[in-house]
Amino acid sequence: MPNMKAMEEIEKEESKRAKIMQILKAGTKAAAEVALGAAGASVSAEDDDEGGRLLLCVSVGGSSVESPEKLEESFTLPYGTPAEKIAGFAELVGRFRCGEMSQEGFDELTKKSGMAEFWTFGRAELFRAMGRIRGRGVDFADFVPNWDFYRYIAKFTFAEAWTPDRVSLPERLVGLGRGAFMNCRLREVWIPGTAESIGMDAFRGCRNLRKVGLPSGARIGENAFRGCRLREAEADGLSVRNGVAYGGNKALYMADRKARKLLLEEGTERIAEKAFMDEEIRKVLLPSGLREIGRDAFRGCSRLSRVVFHDGMTSIGASAFRDCRSLKRVRLPSGLLVLGVGAFSGCRRLRRVEADEGPGLVARDAFKDCPALRVVRLDKAEKIDGAAFG
Repeated sequence: MPNMKAMEEIEKEESKRAKIMQILKAGTKAAAEVALGAAGASVSAEDDDEGGRLLLCVSVGGSSVESPEKLEESFTLPYGTPAEKIAGFAELVGRFRCGEMSQEGFDELTKKSGMAEFWTFGRAELFRAMGRIRGRGVDFADFVPNWDFYRYIAKFTFAEAWTPDRVSLPERLVGLGRGAFMNCRLREVWIPGTAESIGMDAFRGCRNLRKVGLPSGARIGENAFRGCRLREAEADGLSVRNGVAYGGNKALYMADRKARKLLLEEGTERIAEKAFMDEEIRKVLLPSGLREIGRDAFRGCSRLSRVVFHDGMTSIGASAFRDCRSLKRVRLPSGLLVLGVGAFSGCRRLRRVEADEGPGLVARDAFKDCPALRVVRLDKAEKIDGAAFG
């Protein structure tokens, strides 16, 4: 026999919640209509009871010379939003309408108000003002009102959010801001051909990301795909081949976090600063045409046990191999002009260093804190700093 009393209690509780929801919804809608109406804006609203929010469209008629056109500003408003917050936003609307602030100033202050989950503005830019998106595998097209309307996704909008495995970005998209999808669980992303720019760190740390559809004309920001598992991609200013991101003839960073062997392709002339810092790589084969290794390029690669240099290199930057604690032997390339400050410092298992010719300069602390070092053959070095060995 079912417990009738318990069932009645559950029904009462559900009825009570429904009534509270209706009160909150009605109060929120009324407060928005009154406050925004008083500010000279017209408001239309749709209910989203499942999400517990209103989908509002606010029409603002700009009367200033700077903003003469009528703008439609869409946003979501959670049920129960305090009337004071709504009034604060209405005040901004009124100031904008009267020409007291520019579109940019209105956008910036609205973002800071923290009233809504998502905002769109006159430039169709998407911001997220409240906390992270909740719910595993949320579909943006269903979750975000007017998804295909957006032309720009602002910085950190979906950073660390739960996402579906595959995302198709809005059809009219022009650009992505810095860190827009940083540290998400995306596997595939398709970016429309309208996109002109992808900001720095846009997909950084998306460790499951394997496929990206990139428009050939898009400009790619620094570290946009760093720390992903991306194998192949092409766009202006960036190419990803065999898990390494390149900008022209310069190796920029590791785009495949699972790679353990780093084989840079021929034609690479430089390795950027911090390009492979703290990666899990164990073996590095450098191309014959490589000339420069940037500062901190392999710093902290604690599992790196072998590096093969080619003659013709001119510079190994400061701290380039610092704290590579599995490295045991180094044969420096002939023709090396500068071995930078602290280049191999902290390589605590390093036993042997040798060079057939050069280097021109061995800078201070180059081999500092290398307690296992027993064999050093740098007889033809032109200058060795007195503190090169710490």
